[in-house]
Amino acid sequence: MATQKYGVGVDLGGTKIATALVDGEGRVLARTSCLTEAQEGQEKVLERMYKTVEDVLGEAGIAPGELAGIGIGSPGPLDSKTGLVLSAPNLGWTNVPVGDLFRERFQVPISVGNDANLAGLGEKWLGAGKNVDDLLYITVSTGVGGGIIIGGKVHTGAHDIAGEVGHIIVQKDGPQCNCGARGCLEAIASGTAIAREAKAGLKRGESPLLAKLVGDGDPTSKDVGQAARKGDPFSTKLLQESFTYLGLGIASLLNVLDPQLVVIGGGVSNLDELLFDPVRKTVKETLGTSQLADVLIVKAELGADVGVLGAAMLVVA
Repeated sequence: MATQKYGVGVDLGGTKIATALVDGEGRVLARTSCLTEAQEGQEKVLERMYKTVEDVLGEAGIAPGELAGIGIGSPGPLDSKTGLVLSAPNLGWTNVPVGDLFRERFQVPISVGNDANLAGLGEKWLGAGKNVDDLLYITVSTGVGGGIIIGGKVHTGAHDIAGEVGHIIVQKDGPQCNCGARGCLEAIASGTAIAREAKAGLKRGESPLLAKLVGDGDPTSKDVGQAARKGDPFSTKLLQESFTYLGLGIASLLNVLDPQLVVIGGGVSNLDELLFDPVRKTVKETLGTSQLADVLIVKAELGADVGVLGAAMLVVA
């Protein structure tokens, strides 16, 4: 009888570390999480990561030697071949050899990948993309990121940068992006961008309804969605414009990648039809009679588990 294959996935975020032990089918056997506390320094964060792995192994009664490996999802840029995190500003990390450190600690195969790429891998194996081998995953949250899955594997590109869909330029001379360019998808369609435009609109007095919902605080994309559902013209227009640009970006990516499926996740995807209706309409109108106009665009299924499950599938899939 074949030995059961187990894998551990570690999802390293700026706020939280989530870790899960899974079997070869992606079933979660044990899980845990803790705060990252990045301000306490690199060594403390790594110790927390190690402890979460030890905790899930202990809970399930499995020794490290029984693992197919440990997969780690990290903010990038990073070198997936060596497991070196080149830069993670939210963590204050530069050139941290995560792969080597974990190999030394656990003596098992270690794979490290960009968190958005691994989210795409999770959706391919366990979520909305279970029946396809080629998909484009897009996360719309604080920023806009993506993962390209080709033949069931993450496509990282020559410099481990493939999938940075948030930095394709969709509006010449558009809003400034954190990357330094103007008119990036992230600067127009992310939750941060929507909140920025909503705040500017409130200052101009364009939405009494949104102002009432927000009170003394700053608006979020969720607030804008709530106002739009109540019929607020300003909020409705803002979301339609933002997600029309998202649709234009996706139409361009469809022409380049020709995937079987587009999966959209991240917190802003919870706006549901307020996001998906303008995106799908724009893609259809832009691609016209092309077969690509019929590629399904669906919501991600794994929710908050997408990163940790994707990291685990890096070693067991």
